[in-house]
Amino acid sequence: MSSVMFESYSSSSDTEDKVIKIGDESHDEPTSEQFFRPSGRASGSTSATGRHSKKLKKTSWVFDHFYEDDDITVRVTCAVEGCGRSFSKGTSTTTLASDLTSKHRLTKGDAVPGQVDQLTFSKNGGRLIAHNRLDDDKRTPLFSKLVNWIVDKQQPIAVVENNFFKEFMHELNPFFNVPSRRTIERGVDDAYEEAKAKIALVLESILVDVALTCDGWYSRIMRGYFDVTLHWVDENWNLRSTVIEFVYFPPPHNQWTTSELLLSILKDLNLATRVRAVTTDSGGEMPPAMRHVAAKLNEEFDAKLESDWHVRCVCHIINRAVEDCGTIVKPVVEKIRSLLKMIRVSAVLRVTFREIQVLLGRRNIVDVPGLDVESRWNSMFEMVDNCFLVKYVFESMCNKEEFTASLGGLQLSQTDWREIKAVVDFFRPASELTTTASGSSYVILYIQPLIYDTLESGFTVPTAKQAAEAMLSKLEKFKENMNSPLCLLASCLDSSVPVPDEDIQELKFRICQILIVRYGYQQQQNVEIPQRLGLLAAANKRFPLLSRLARVKFIVMGSSVPSESAFSDSGSFVTSQRSSLSDENISKMMKLRSWNLLLKVLNK
Repeated sequence: MSSVMFESYSSSSDTEDKVIKIGDESHDEPTSEQFFRPSGRASGSTSATGRHSKKLKKTSWVFDHFYEDDDITVRVTCAVEGCGRSFSKGTSTTTLASDLTSKHRLTKGDAVPGQVDQLTFSKNGGRLIAHNRLDDDKRTPLFSKLVNWIVDKQQPIAVVENNFFKEFMHELNPFFNVPSRRTIERGVDDAYEEAKAKIALVLESILVDVALTCDGWYSRIMRGYFDVTLHWVDENWNLRSTVIEFVYFPPPHNQWTTSELLLSILKDLNLATRVRAVTTDSGGEMPPAMRHVAAKLNEEFDAKLESDWHVRCVCHIINRAVEDCGTIVKPVVEKIRSLLKMIRVSAVLRVTFREIQVLLGRRNIVDVPGLDVESRWNSMFEMVDNCFLVKYVFESMCNKEEFTASLGGLQLSQTDWREIKAVVDFFRPASELTTTASGSSYVILYIQPLIYDTLESGFTVPTAKQAAEAMLSKLEKFKENMNSPLCLLASCLDSSVPVPDEDIQELKFRICQILIVRYGYQQQQNVEIPQRLGLLAAANKRFPLLSRLARVKFIVMGSSVPSESAFSDSGSFVTSQRSSLSDENISKMMKLRSWNLLLKVLNK
């Protein structure tokens, strides 16, 4: 059997090649990691006497595009991808060259797939499969996509050093050398600088006012960070947002350090004259800090910011109002919590819980409800709500004679269940409103007056009257903020407002009168102003001032959820298992992740 010399491509280096005689018996079944390409060297055969007989050296360019198969030694096969046509070994080079020229348009000296320096082969059984090697033009985009995947999915940078990951990448493309961790870190730096330059152009192109959401956060490793998210409406009336700063915020965290940090961010990004509003939580340092920022902007840049430029997050308002009445409903909640704990620790009771549901004819069989996180009222609401849905199962278990000893003292009376029902009805509106205000589609300012009206009128359950009074007492402190002129105007301009609030209706009537008197907008009945972003875009030319006003009001967020979401995302970066990540790298990766998402949308 002839032994043809081929060079193998080493996946660990672009420059090191290894010569393997695949005609040798020990290499008849090469592994998937061995790749071959024609060497252009002379082939030979070994006679029965053991002497090696030399053949003439194949010097013609056509042999760069043909190979000899071990299993068919009397023929040569075209190595051009997708061809596979074979010829007798005695075929003249003129015939082979004619075939390459006519079928594949290959001529001597062409730098195309099929040449020795660009083509490699892997052996699959008795066939050699041709592969195109990667040049820099192909390798660079692949490297960039790998960096973006690591950042977007918050993968550890060291994932590239995992052997299974390397094997996976090798199967996808044998000629892509998986970069080292250090190379990925440099790639993140390069991608960050490139995205930063693009985002700077995006910010310069914003010709209208902008709004902010910002918040401070302690990670699980007790390091403080500060996030600022930017919001604006673009020229096509699309609401856009992106993280413009995510930075380590060392203590102390007070009104002075917070205001100084935010001011420095706005000045560095040339946004000091364009910010119309900022939404934060109601934390102790935030309200006075935002007053300091407004005063400084008015003093240095004549920003003309008023007191309602600072908007308090509606989710935090709901949370503080509900927490005040938590102690009032605590006794009845503690009863159901004790019963749950006893059932959940026993495998027999957990099985019985499901069996009783079958006997009672329930269609949807559920497990024992989970316990709540006692410091979170919405978790407590979910626990109580789930328990009330299966109250008859709890009653049946407590009445079983075999469980009297363990559950008898924990059985709830009908009065207890009525109180639990009152607690469920009491907390449900607050839970639903929190879910609405913290959804993935960020809600703008119009929701605040609606939530206030709902909370004010929704909690009138007689058995929870004391809790309702405690909640309303807390809400009264935020009434001015949630019903500010800015909030009412945003509600007036939004047709999705379902509640006929008197203040909103009055403001809408006044705007309609202005449209009739100053713009000649005459309509016999139900004079309506253009609503929502899409209609306002269409009305941009007819009502330029109104459209400009709406563009400003619709950028103001009703909650600080965008910044809260950024902190949730950073939880995968800031962990004790990833302590080698510096604060600077965490900042870069957080901003790069947000910028990439925005740029992808803008480039569509």
